[in-house]
Amino acid sequence: MANKPITSGELEYILEVNKKAIEINVEVAQQQEQVLEKLKLIEDGKVQVLKFSEETNEIVKESIEEKIESIEKHLFRLNIILGSAGVGAILTLIQYFIHK
Repeated sequence: MANKPITSGELEYILEVNKKAIEINVEVAQQQEQVLEKLKLIEDGKVQVLKFSEETNEIVKESIEEKIESIEKHLFRLNIILGSAGVGAILTLIQYFIHK
């Protein structure tokens, strides 16, 4: 097979196909950039949600720690009161049996 010369019609067709291929590549590149921008927005949103979640967790943790500390104080006071009442009851029983 010998190389035959390309006609002007064939050349125009080849140029038109190449032009369309370039247009498609440009469109794909633009769409890819849009996808990357949206992914960046999503990632930024995830980071913001994560920061908010961490801040919320810290607030909840502090609140729980305060409540636990309050409960511990109340339990200590209750323990002292009940212990005093118990000692008083024992002393009363001892006095009752001694004076009987």
